[in-house]
Amino acid sequence: MRSQTAFISTHGNSRSALNALKRFSPSGQLLHRTREMSAALAGLRERIERPAATLDAFRWRLEGPFGPLAIAEKLIEERRENRSVEGEEAFMLAEIALTLAGVDLNKASRFVPDQLRAMRRALRAAVRDLDSRCTTLPDAPGLDAYVREAFARAAR
Repeated sequence: MRSQTAFISTHGNSRSALNALKRFSPSGQLLHRTREMSAALAGLRERIERPAATLDAFRWRLEGPFGPLAIAEKLIEERRENRSVEGEEAFMLAEIALTLAGVDLNKASRFVPDQLRAMRRALRAAVRDLDSRCTTLPDAPGLDAYVREAFARAAR
């Protein structure tokens, strides 16, 4: 059995050529951004599913300046200004949609249980809004199937 070093030198490949993250993000920032995004999405879900005093308060969490729709718009703007990995915007919108699908509406409607249906409709409308934003983004053949599946799951 040859060592990994022998394999690398024999075949002329460097360790960075074998590292998939390095191929897609030479600066190594993709993994860092992904971790940040994951933590932000977890926080977003927790904030949205906190008990809301009214339906309007719940809608504000979705549509307000710190809600998923505003975050999606800022992500798209930021990625357009800074070089991004192909399909990154659509991937992030799909991840936001999946986060919304994971919101526990029973928690969010604890103070207003009669508004559970309306909250569900508002959440689904937000997912549809995110999906419609994806249609304006450039195609990313490697991610398109994932993005479509993610939105299909989130819409259920």
